[in-house]
Amino acid sequence: MLNTALWIGEGVVALAVLLAGFTKLTGIALMLTPFAAVCSGVLMIGAVRTHRRLGEGVAPAVVIAALCIAIAAGRAAARAASHPAAVASTAAVQQ
Repeated sequence: MLNTALWIGEGVVALAVLLAGFTKLTGIALMLTPFAAVCSGVLMIGAVRTHRRLGEGVAPAVVIAALCIAIAAGRAAARAASHPAAVASTAAVQQ
């Protein structure tokens, strides 16, 4: 009974995080999306290592990691294309 209650609780929390994340991706913090995607990709790379060490399949974690990196690259490129002045000022500060 406790195990079932825990699974239900985990499902509710996962749904809440998913819905909260979806609302954030609709435009509230677009400059953070590439950073979040890179962090998720790094997390998935750790998952690949863990699954490999445990002798489990790594394909789902590899696919998710690849998607995260693709999202990060796509969002960063889209931001650079839509805000060239912001990218130029960031580059000037870094030099």
